[in-house]
Amino acid sequence: MTGQITVERQLKSLIESGGTAAELDRLRSEMVHRREAVKAPPFEAAFRSLDELNEAAVRKGIHLGIENRAHYYEIPSFEEIGIVLDRFPSGNVGYWHDVGHADIFERMGFVSQREYLDSYGSKLVGIHLHDCRANHDHLAPGAGRVQFETISHAIDQAALKVLEVNSRVSANAIRRGIAYLKERGID
Repeated sequence: MTGQITVERQLKSLIESGGTAAELDRLRSEMVHRREAVKAPPFEAAFRSLDELNEAAVRKGIHLGIENRAHYYEIPSFEEIGIVLDRFPSGNVGYWHDVGHADIFERMGFVSQREYLDSYGSKLVGIHLHDCRANHDHLAPGAGRVQFETISHAIDQAALKVLEVNSRVSANAIRRGIAYLKERGID
């Protein structure tokens, strides 16, 4: 996994420094290749755990949210989220959207925030709301580049919304972030 982490860091650094399309494509291809070579065992282990968790969730009447990840080497990938949700069509497993993670994936050139919500929004059980700047997330909404107004329509009003900000974010910045979200139709 160390190699996967190194390649992802190189990609993010190259994005920040303005690398060429060819350089970015080469690193993205390397990330995909490295992940494909090692993904089967951890993905199957995750399924075994989810089978057990889903049984308990159904018995207890709770829902589990499968969250989009922040790093390309983590599971589940964009496509694997669909595989997981298809495996539990009548269970208590749904999709948990992390705005910051989706923004990071979009910035790396893999999948857009909109694609996540268009693909899995119908099974949305919750959302982590925070902003991003460069390769850092967990900022107060409005303090970064996330275009919340472009996703507000996709957020089911019944979904659980969690403001997930870094502990160093001030109370005033949090209040401004909440007001910022409300102005964009998210409350």
